[in-house]
Amino acid sequence: MRLLGVYGGIGSPFVLAARDGHEIVGNIEPRSFAHIYDNNGRNTFLENFPGAFLVRKIDEVPKELLKDIDIIAGHPKCGAYSNLINLTGQKRIDHAAKKSKEFLEFIKAVNMIKPKLAFFDNLPKSLGANPPSLYRSLLPDYDISIEYVSNYYYGNSQKNRNRLFIIATLKELNYSFAPGEIKNTATLRSTISDLENNVGTIPNHDRHSLTVDSHAGKGVFQKETMTWEQVQHVFRLKTDRRSLHYFREDGVKKYHFGFTKPIYDGPTPTLIGTQPVIHPVHCVPLTIRERARVMGFPDNFIFYGTRFEDDGTWAHSKNGGMIQQTGRCIPCEFPKFLIDQFVAFCNDDKKYTCSFQRLAKPNKYVQEALDR
Repeated sequence: MRLLGVYGGIGSPFVLAARDGHEIVGNIEPRSFAHIYDNNGRNTFLENFPGAFLVRKIDEVPKELLKDIDIIAGHPKCGAYSNLINLTGQKRIDHAAKKSKEFLEFIKAVNMIKPKLAFFDNLPKSLGANPPSLYRSLLPDYDISIEYVSNYYYGNSQKNRNRLFIIATLKELNYSFAPGEIKNTATLRSTISDLENNVGTIPNHDRHSLTVDSHAGKGVFQKETMTWEQVQHVFRLKTDRRSLHYFREDGVKKYHFGFTKPIYDGPTPTLIGTQPVIHPVHCVPLTIRERARVMGFPDNFIFYGTRFEDDGTWAHSKNGGMIQQTGRCIPCEFPKFLIDQFVAFCNDDKKYTCSFQRLAKPNKYVQEALDR
């Protein structure tokens, strides 16, 4: 199969497909975190998918490269929909509609290129602005499946990374998605513990700086923000599961969303593209390699563009682009499942099987949208 990314990030929908022998043609990705280059001119996507192209706009791609594309996949930005939690009624719909540009660009590319299969993920609340009927009207040549997917039950260690997947297949194919969720016992420990004593020995598993500013925890030890050594100290003493706290100018105590230390023997918390997850043993942010493990990347997938301190250490707060590369991803496992199933369908593979189960609890936003 020939695969193309549209808002494909650094290629997480394709990394396991490439390992299975599928051709990754390129990636149309306008977001800056995918276009980071290191001092030797190396880029994460281009180095891991040799021969593929990386552009910001579809107009930059020669038309001949867009012929005979079998699968388009990506993950348009979903963070804007997080703000919907505090909005209701027409305000919620109006806000979401303004944040639909990337989704519409994805739809435009699908209609122009006409792949056999297209899929992308978003937050279930996005259905408040983009209901199933809209997808069906905008993609008239495609059967549309609205799926609430638990990445955990497809093998990822993040228990709460449940996402809405829009799956579109050409009507002439008569393909129907079949779920294949299975029980999972993965924990943060089972995912990264073998890396615990190997900092600095494998790519992207770098020692974290303790001396530089964390840009967080203002007003706790001093008027300004904490150093990473102070962050480490706080989390070593912490007995609760609350995020790192700070104080506003008026003295009110607040918390940095997502800046937390999880239970080592529990499922991994959801990685985001901003705040760090703290290692339960070292009490510093997970390394890029540990974050990549959590997202399902194999260890031979190398990330390029890390900014190091003078002493060779790195700091989470100085590597925002690298954090986005590992946080703004589709975890690798579900795309592999979907692509494997679709390939088996196209090849009429009678040996293909899956569980046909959905183990995740239904999502009310998805159910409401499907029941309309």
